[in-house]
Amino acid sequence: MSRSVEPRWKKADDELREVSERLESSLRARYPGLFDRHGRLRAAELARLLAEQVGGKQASSGEELRLLEDQAAAADGRSEVCGWFALT
Repeated sequence: MSRSVEPRWKKADDELREVSERLESSLRARYPGLFDRHGRLRAAELARLLAEQVGGKQASSGEELRLLEDQAAAADGRSEVCGWFALT
């Protein structure tokens, strides 16, 4: 990889890390039961909450997920969605 590309990768990695940390912090605050006593995500509980959000569907289209994200953003008073399926 050339040196000119490395700073862009680092910037993208830093932005991704920042967004991930912010979203995880939000999930921990809103849904403490999603994490075990060691701070690890409980995948089965997350799957249950997500299924509940989509009415038990096993798969959703990108458009359906975008609609849910937009609804969650509006409920939180956010004007933009960061591409994460937000639990409401």
